Amino acid sequence: MKTLIVTLSFFMCCQLCAAQADNTHIDTNYASEVSLALLAGYNYYGRSGVELGITKKIVGGHIAVAGGVDASMEVFRNQNWFIGPKVGFWVAGGFAWGMHLIYYTDFHRSSLQFRPAAGVGFDRFFFFYGWNVRITNKDFNPTSTNMFGMNFFFDVKKYWHKIVT
Repeated sequence: MKTLIVTLSFFMCCQLCAAQADNTHIDTNYASEVSLALLAGYNYYGRSGVELGITKKIVGGHIAVAGGVDASMEVFRNQNWFIGPKVGFWVAGGFAWGMHLIYYTDFHRSSLQFRPAAGVGFDRFFFFYGWNVRITNKDFNPTSTNMFGMNFFFDVKKYWHKIVT
């Protein structure tokens, strides 16, 4: 577990760090954009599920980093239907990662779960591998501890677009 935490911490730091080779020429032209986007996704961990929600997306900078906060709903079918309202954030720029809190319920039992995820993504998509960590009701069987997923983001409304020079 320590190795996993150290590895994730290293990749998160690499994602957020940038370097400058010299200060003879600094390119200050870049675009920034804030938009509201529809989130549509597919998740798989022994069974297939869909996800639908919204995300406030921020894209910009010299290296085209994107990120956002989102609220969505996962829907799966095991022997019964179960759902998972979800909130969290994500950062993408080639390597992508995110963290979410999900409240799974089959309308009889429920479980609050934390999901860190890592994968590949940019401003319009995020392919990831996630770990579901059960916080409450550790015997909630419809969910697995490992999952694969993909999210796609479709811009609905741009709030702000600026080219900084």
